[in-house]
Amino acid sequence: MARCCKLCFGKHFPAKAALCVRAESDAYLARTSKQQEWDGTEPALQLLLIPLSDTEGNRLPEYSKEPQYLSPHHCRLCLQTYDPGGEEEHMRTCHDYKMSDYRNIVFRRTLAEWPQRITPQVLRTRLAAFKSELCDYNFKELPCASCCRLKRMCKLTSVTFPAIDDLNPPAWLPWSREEWPVHRKSWYDCVDNILNADRYLDRFFLVADRCYDAEANLNAMHKGGNCSLGFKSVAAAESWQRRVKTWRANLRTDLYADCVPAPGAPEHRWLLYRSADLKQDAGSGAVSCSLCKCCRQAFSGVVVKTRTPDVRMPDVARANGLWRGPDPEQLTVLSYTEAKVMNLARIYVSVKRVFLNRGSYAGTSASEAPLYHQKNVVAYPQDPDTILTCLGQSPNALASTIHVQFVGEGREGLRYHQDLQVSVERLRAAFRWLSMNSWHFMNATRHHEYWDSEALDHQLEDLLGLYEKSLGGKTCNSVPAEIIQGAARLDPRHSGVNAAGPADCLPRDGGDADEDEAARGHSTADIGEADNCAGALDGGVDSITPIQIWDEVMRKYKVAQAST
Repeated sequence: MARCCKLCFGKHFPAKAALCVRAESDAYLARTSKQQEWDGTEPALQLLLIPLSDTEGNRLPEYSKEPQYLSPHHCRLCLQTYDPGGEEEHMRTCHDYKMSDYRNIVFRRTLAEWPQRITPQVLRTRLAAFKSELCDYNFKELPCASCCRLKRMCKLTSVTFPAIDDLNPPAWLPWSREEWPVHRKSWYDCVDNILNADRYLDRFFLVADRCYDAEANLNAMHKGGNCSLGFKSVAAAESWQRRVKTWRANLRTDLYADCVPAPGAPEHRWLLYRSADLKQDAGSGAVSCSLCKCCRQAFSGVVVKTRTPDVRMPDVARANGLWRGPDPEQLTVLSYTEAKVMNLARIYVSVKRVFLNRGSYAGTSASEAPLYHQKNVVAYPQDPDTILTCLGQSPNALASTIHVQFVGEGREGLRYHQDLQVSVERLRAAFRWLSMNSWHFMNATRHHEYWDSEALDHQLEDLLGLYEKSLGGKTCNSVPAEIIQGAARLDPRHSGVNAAGPADCLPRDGGDADEDEAARGHSTADIGEADNCAGALDGGVDSITPIQIWDEVMRKYKVAQAST
């Protein structure tokens, strides 16, 4: 069977080309032969209606000429009040109309009777509707059950995820009662594939693959073969397998605690957020909650021609790899400095400024003062290869990563600053929790032998021993001596809350600017005008050497010289 281009095909096989063109033409005509259908709900077509005959039997009931109260939720055909959201039920029971028929009749009668006088009752009714919308309920914020984004109540839709054997379709889904039995099974399976917690573990945490790898390495060690993870003994491989299973169990427990039982299948869990308005029926297991517009459209998608479900993953849903995870006490109690000690990679150097003289600003609580009376500067390396990977930072390495500048008389006042304090016991508890709950930390410590006991590996024990020596004891809660010794005192006249910090980069207007900046202990480089500049900090560690080199190149070759 030969192949040829479109030009050669039409030249050498004209009969077949004509048949192909005819087939395409017939398919196009069949596709466009179906006339467009409309039900009168389209905004652009609402006025393209033929008025009804203006007879007494077709006239709409008139509003009162007195400002009598009339609920905004009333029927235009009979002026009877119905409950909010019960418009369709009222049309079906009292008038035997669908909502599309109701809108069509009201519009046509209104056109036939136009123009109409706006009576005081109409004004009062609209004012009542306006007042009812400006209520605390509509402005109250609640999270979407799928993406957890806070939305006003008027922007959320109350939905129900029914059980798989429910005979009645939810009102927010596009199927009728006759179509629902045909599509409910496939719709439920699509939603379960997105929200199922076990699938989430396999899809984003690779739980099944990692457990399989741990078992395969153990089997390879039993058979005397090579182990891909580098274990030297069967006991080490067995310890790693137990550790992975513990991690899987802990992860599933945390995830299940943040989920809800699946409708009609309580043994499974769905990743829906437990908000205040989420309720679950004790009998059927149906889940009632609120969804934002984006999530609701994603779960109620349908193929127009076949009416089959077209459910997709919402872009910002928690089930799309955005589950935040638990907030364990072992990590939430860590201070700013302790979090730096726990980092597996050192990717930047930070400069932290502390104001010790609390009398220099308005009195406030200790927990609120750092929010607006501290300054932080971060310098990132331009070369990703220089990122230093380390399992915990020693006090000396920590002092070269965090540079403290303080405003005040006594250096000893830094010992009582909460962001700088370090506790050996808190570090030990955090290392223990990470060794069984964080995969990246587990992978970095997979050769540690004492993870399943109260003791830590000798590498971490030696690290904690350094902090005990630096702090002055195992139970001390203080600031490492290396940070206090390396802290730089700033003159209060040059370190106001709104003043330029030492890491600010300003255009140089003189030849001695480089020497002045070097005298302050940091280097700067200007790029373009005053409002478009950048700076490089001399942090004193190898990880920011590329920044220093680039800063030197800019100054030497004048590639960033300010334009004149």
